[in-house]
Amino acid sequence: MNSNKGAVYIATTLDTKSDEIFYVSELIQRTGLAVKTVDLTTKPGQLTREADVCARDVAACHPDGESAVFCGDRGRAIAAMAVAFERFLAKQNDIAALLGLGGSGGTALITPAM
Repeated sequence: MNSNKGAVYIATTLDTKSDEIFYVSELIQRTGLAVKTVDLTTKPGQLTREADVCARDVAACHPDGESAVFCGDRGRAIAAMAVAFERFLAKQNDIAALLGLGGSGGTALITPAM
């Protein structure tokens, strides 16, 4: 793959959509495209697999830091991760496409960045 074409970013909450993100990632990679998986989990814990970009790295992009995201309140955490994800993506220079996989919470935090 020509590195000038960038990567397909796939974002999800790995705590609930781990199987889905790695399945879709594999399918896209088979076409020859580069892929970067991004975890947007708002409750850090033990994951069976790690994304290319971990949730803590995304959360660190929030203006108030990780603690704004990992606050224990689902609604506030989703809103804060949405802000962090938007800021994270703005710093990237290799985005060819963005694919979001989510239920209601994941969709709410992924789509503002699009």
